[in-house]
Amino acid sequence: MHPSTALGRVVDQRVSITFHHAFITQRFQRAYNIPNWVVHNRLNIWRLNTIQHTIIDPYHFRFLRAGIKPEVGLFKKYNWFTQFPLQKPPR
Repeated sequence: MHPSTALGRVVDQRVSITFHHAFITQRFQRAYNIPNWVVHNRLNIWRLNTIQHTIIDPYHFRFLRAGIKPEVGLFKKYNWFTQFPLQKPPR
């Protein structure tokens, strides 16, 4: 993905697969000593890409590149349904 800044500089944002704790967060787990099997299960862990994760998690949004932040949102250029090509791993 190659959006550009106001100065015309290209901003590279790596879009990869991340995992989101939907209902019981790891912070909540540590605070209340909840066992791993409760927190790390299919219902609580959602597989998302970087853009989807930033839309639902404000903490994760902080780590996006500044040049792409204005273009990420539910009704913006990069949204929940945007498809990204798979990147081949470097050899």
